[in-house]
Amino acid sequence: MVYKPIIKFIMLGTPLLKRLGINPSQLKTILWTKCTVEDRTPTSVSSRFGRSQKSSRSWNTNIVIFIFGVFMVFTLFTTQDTLLAFSIFFTVFIVYLVLNLITNFSDVLIDVRDHYLIMTRPVNDITVSVARILHILIHIGQIVIPLALPGLLAVFFKNGILPGIIFFIGIIAATTISVFFVNIIYLVLLQFTRPEKFRDIIAYFQIAFVIIVFAGYNFFPKLINMVKANQVALTNYTISYFLPSVWLAGLQSLSMGIANKNIYFFSTLAVLTPLIFLFIVVKFLSRNYNDKMSLMGAASLNAKSKKDNSPKGVSKKSFEDTLSQWITNSPLEQLGFLITWKLTSRMRDFKLRVYPSFGFIPIYFIYFVFFLNDDVSFAQRWHQLPQTSYYLFILYILVFVSTILLMRITRSKKYQAAWIYQITSYKKPGHILSGTLKALIIKFHLPAIVLALAFIFYVWGLAPFMNILLATILMLFSTVFLAHWLVKKFPFSQPVNREEQKGKAFKNMLYLLAPAGLGYGQYFISEYTAIVGLLSLIFALATYFLFRHYKNLEWSKLN
Repeated sequence: MVYKPIIKFIMLGTPLLKRLGINPSQLKTILWTKCTVEDRTPTSVSSRFGRSQKSSRSWNTNIVIFIFGVFMVFTLFTTQDTLLAFSIFFTVFIVYLVLNLITNFSDVLIDVRDHYLIMTRPVNDITVSVARILHILIHIGQIVIPLALPGLLAVFFKNGILPGIIFFIGIIAATTISVFFVNIIYLVLLQFTRPEKFRDIIAYFQIAFVIIVFAGYNFFPKLINMVKANQVALTNYTISYFLPSVWLAGLQSLSMGIANKNIYFFSTLAVLTPLIFLFIVVKFLSRNYNDKMSLMGAASLNAKSKKDNSPKGVSKKSFEDTLSQWITNSPLEQLGFLITWKLTSRMRDFKLRVYPSFGFIPIYFIYFVFFLNDDVSFAQRWHQLPQTSYYLFILYILVFVSTILLMRITRSKKYQAAWIYQITSYKKPGHILSGTLKALIIKFHLPAIVLALAFIFYVWGLAPFMNILLATILMLFSTVFLAHWLVKKFPFSQPVNREEQKGKAFKNMLYLLAPAGLGYGQYFISEYTAIVGLLSLIFALATYFLFRHYKNLEWSKLN
């Protein structure tokens, strides 16, 4: 029932809404209906354990967010520079909100279901678009309150009433900017892309943003330390004039008695930006919004009709069909290969859970090799790189990708379709699993290995060839070995059970740390060429026989 006073507060701006071309009564009805339906819709948790359990889980989530907000407060005390301190705080705050919006609320931003009802009524594009944005703001408010409360209390007690009030206004502005920023990106993409391709583009945008946030998480503290160490003002960097977090920090600095032309400029932008974003959405990006969403809802049907209208009797083999015939030895293995290959390309939830890990690899390498030690410059590290053994780090970190793939390949939100596996009479389901493993290795692992080897040979040459060979073999051995433990179910046949995954968190951590042990072990024997060659032969044979055993698994061996 939290949404009721929020909607009433929104309706206080009825005169402004009318001037923008929004129908207030329709806006109120849409918001009220959306929030009421969501409040009454039982979740999987509430249906199994009751509303009291659902409420307790909500409180637990709020507590976790509140604790994160407490840690964010410490950013306000990292430096005596008020502008820098509040810039750090608002940067973390905005990134946290944007990441949540992109990963958790994208379905709401591009939800086409309500148009089946709304489009039967004369509701204009602006009203529908603003209703969607306000709906998101109501949702995101459940995160903002526990996240911002520690910082709000800290500013009130440390700086006084006026800075506390301005900080509260800054939180509202930051939340509004975050929501409008994500919504504007989606609306721009919707204007310039075909509706049937829009969801795929959004999926890749989400993946890219997760990678950018991860990179910022690793490199942003280094940048702050450089600014503090060199005693350089944040305004000396041109990029600061384009960051909303700096604008909000400027408004906060002004409330604390700090005034100069930059602070006035930042404060003005902090106040005007939410209004400018609202004007852009209402006047430009909301045009033809209903038509675009309707086309996107019908995109899947259009795609299906195109397939149905294709000339009969004409069959064109795809690349994966031809490849599966070359590398599989049985129809069941080919089935596992094709199902895995095709569904990993089509299922967005799989891409969102797996693809970001590919971007983490170069970030990890750059961070640990070039930025972990502040005493040595980037140029010096690059010059010294051929004298190091970091090529082992590059190869063994690829096992991290294999582990993520194997942990996710059996999970799907549409697992009910996996009944197809049960209707065929076959004694060795391991053939399907081996086809799955071959598809994962060839589609994901092999390109990563080729890129890694190209970089390694470019930097280190052929001198460490035997160690590279052993590392590659051990990498494949680890993948097959982990498949024995992690993939005893058919691909995409199990529900995404978050509670079960939490129970296996310790095991999963061990799986991810295993490559580090192999890498350190090889590092200590890397100078003994004979031992390295012998181990290469032993583990090559072990990989072969282990894969054959995996391929011949029977029903009794599946868990």
